[in-house]
Amino acid sequence: MTAFGELLALPLRSGVTVPAAKRGSGIRMVNMRELFAHPRLGNVEMARVEVEGDPERYHLAEGDLLFARRSLTAEGAGQCAMVVDVREPTTWESSILRARPDRQVTDPSFLYYYFRSPAGRLQMDSIVNQVAAAGIRGSDLKLLDIPQPPLAVQQGIAEVLGALDDKIAANGHMMNAADDLIRASYTQLSSSENAVLDDIARSVRQQVGVTDIAANAVYVGLEHFDRERLWLQRFGVGGDVTSAKNIFEAGDTLFGKLRPYFHKVGVAPTNGVCSTDVLVIRALERMNRWLVAAASSSAEAIARAVQNSNGTRMPRAKWEDIADLVVPDPGSREAMAFEGLAESLGKRCFAAVAENETLTKTRDELLPLLMSGKISVRDAEKRVEGVV
Repeated sequence: MTAFGELLALPLRSGVTVPAAKRGSGIRMVNMRELFAHPRLGNVEMARVEVEGDPERYHLAEGDLLFARRSLTAEGAGQCAMVVDVREPTTWESSILRARPDRQVTDPSFLYYYFRSPAGRLQMDSIVNQVAAAGIRGSDLKLLDIPQPPLAVQQGIAEVLGALDDKIAANGHMMNAADDLIRASYTQLSSSENAVLDDIARSVRQQVGVTDIAANAVYVGLEHFDRERLWLQRFGVGGDVTSAKNIFEAGDTLFGKLRPYFHKVGVAPTNGVCSTDVLVIRALERMNRWLVAAASSSAEAIARAVQNSNGTRMPRAKWEDIADLVVPDPGSREAMAFEGLAESLGKRCFAAVAENETLTKTRDELLPLLMSGKISVRDAEKRVEGVV
């Protein structure tokens, strides 16, 4: 066991505080949103700020660990992310602590996985302070005792778990590319004759009481959507719901009607139940389901929903807000070709969603076993070979 501070090449450091006048241009800055959304932080979109000072002091490097100094919840305080890709100068905000591990004595990926393991989370919980919000102090973090097996063992553990995360990330990149292709192909559709969305789809409202929802049913809430992405990659289970829900079927388009400007629209890969704050949109003909999905998720549909939604603090859209959206004639040659393309991409992406579920489960099972020494790196590699 070694104090965390002794494993660092540089002292722990908080990020920068940037006034509004210096935001909007300059170098990239990691905010809390990126830290929580991307545990393995790569080349993602983020805010830009103007920062002056020593680049060594305020710039991130690959392998840096980032810790949330404060959070609205105790679980979020001390949350750890690792920088895996830096393509241009990038800094971090003041609510985040940066730790730069000394690669001569420890492996950054091993530390990252340790802090995300049950044992690491238990360690972090011991230094979380709860006042108005939860938080940690760098002075406490650097004193945490961290297990330090031989460097070669650390690297082996990191490689096994990293192989799973790399495959998950590769599937994610593929799904993003497919999403972009579907959207671009839809915007290029043209036809001499057009229809409206209400001609090819309906909003279906079939409620089910909480006592009639199976414990293992797939559940989709607004928290499970990725903004501006058609693929649903996270799900809840029926056993956790506490109120009536709407039933959906595989291939339905799920449209987040609460605060529609968040652009939460996805295609259901399977049957399940969803929040009543989600519109279930079903194509009248299966052959048009991707045309319905692309139209419902288009920028024009979202703009209409935002413009017509009711409520100030919690605006909600209605089916009527987008039902008269003009769509290409579903019988045209172009539309049928689009449907064929989207269908093939959808099958591949749904398979990737299922594969990622298996990969994630395997990683989460191996993580505590490897960190506790209950399973060897060699045995873990054999298990990984079966799923990667």
